[in-house]
Amino acid sequence: MTSPFRSTSGLAARRRVRPVVERATFVVVSQGSARYAFPVHTVERVLRHSAGVSHGGASSIAFANLTLVLRDLASMLSLNEPPAFARTARVLVLRNDMNHDASGASATTFSAVSVDEVHDVLAVETALIEPVLPSTRPVDAPGHPAVRACFVRNDEPVWVLDPARLHRDAA
Repeated sequence: MTSPFRSTSGLAARRRVRPVVERATFVVVSQGSARYAFPVHTVERVLRHSAGVSHGGASSIAFANLTLVLRDLASMLSLNEPPAFARTARVLVLRNDMNHDASGASATTFSAVSVDEVHDVLAVETALIEPVLPSTRPVDAPGHPAVRACFVRNDEPVWVLDPARLHRDAA
């Protein structure tokens, strides 16, 4: 006698194979009306901005027994906005991994960048991220060379930043 019920053992073999989707993960922040994305592996910590110590007009912040100079994202990108740390702001503590010699030994340094707001951590399919090249730079793209790519979220562009280039060009 045959049973009208199917065995569940055969279902496992018929599972659909899902395609592998590559994703990049970012910390999405805003500076003024624009949104920017930092690769998540470069962000060590997000801090609330409290009154930093002032050294000759430069603001600083304490992190892990270090005193970091606090730089404003708007001034680093040459935007005409008041510094974020003059308003309610968040501070990104960024990791700067640098190779020092041919043996591959590296040292990690940290830097602090103030932004207006931190929105979320977002995984984006890499196929949706468009590079921003100097020859094809969109009109609305920030002109700084640290802006390396763009993706769209909620019908708004999110500009992907290269923190190493951001620090090198702002120094």
